[in-house]
Amino acid sequence: MLHFSFNLSLGHCHNVSKTMETAKFIKAAEELLCLSLTERSASTRKNYLTAINSLKRFSSESGLQIMDNNSMLDYQKWLLQEGKNRNTASCYIRSLRSLYNMLYPEKAHPFADVFTGCTKTEKRAVPVDCMMRFVNFPPPLSSEHRLWYDIFMFSVLGMGIPFVDLAHLSKNNIHENILKYERRKTSQLITVPIVCEMREILERYEGRTSNGKLFPLFETEEPSYSEYQNILARYNRGLRKLSQKYNLPCMLTSYVARHTWASLANASGVNLKHISQALGHSSVKTTEIYLACLSSSVLQRDSLLVAKMLYGRHT
Repeated sequence: MLHFSFNLSLGHCHNVSKTMETAKFIKAAEELLCLSLTERSASTRKNYLTAINSLKRFSSESGLQIMDNNSMLDYQKWLLQEGKNRNTASCYIRSLRSLYNMLYPEKAHPFADVFTGCTKTEKRAVPVDCMMRFVNFPPPLSSEHRLWYDIFMFSVLGMGIPFVDLAHLSKNNIHENILKYERRKTSQLITVPIVCEMREILERYEGRTSNGKLFPLFETEEPSYSEYQNILARYNRGLRKLSQKYNLPCMLTSYVARHTWASLANASGVNLKHISQALGHSSVKTTEIYLACLSSSVLQRDSLLVAKMLYGRHT
């Protein structure tokens, strides 16, 4: 049951430039996604469809006929009441706003009064002392969890390589002692020095793939979206079991590796600007500024500082 009222009376004097028939928008948005099926990534299409289906359900439950500023505020309240957190609700609305702007570029959208930003979330990073225990007592090479352990450590040592990028790495990404890859999310070029612990991990899986990838995760060279989601789920399940095995204070996930590298780098005295560049967390403008300033020798020094902290020696 909804615990708020909907201000949808046609007697209200709406700003015509900011109203839209809900059914008309949903139909047009679905047709747009079908027509541009090959132009968008699977994850982007999924985000758009999830937001459209959510609006469709809200429309069905509330009797929503007109999209305007007031009804979109009610939609946001409904999302929160459904259990979505503030950032997830914001993501849904940004997706709808993006579709609206593509469909009606000359028409003012009705999302001006709803929250479309991001609130700060609790940082997820493994504390230094726990990481030391994690490093000093790796699972046996024969363990079913060793692959997930090695991938997590490769991500941490590799300056927080996202799993989606790590899973697609191939020998073509290695140039002597440098790993270069383009982030799938932002298309940003990232350069990572390969420290000796990373090299040892790579050598452990050398020759174990038939598709040229660095890690034996997929059978095909370019896995489908469902194949990727399946291996990501397996990875996170493996990390949860490792979290329990090592009695870690936070649950390991694919994303924790990025937070952990940033935390360790910060504790090692690495410049925050360098951390932002390595993670790709800054704005495009900021990233471009620092990409032009940082040399590979500086990045190598930053990477070695973290490896030294974890393994207690120069690498």
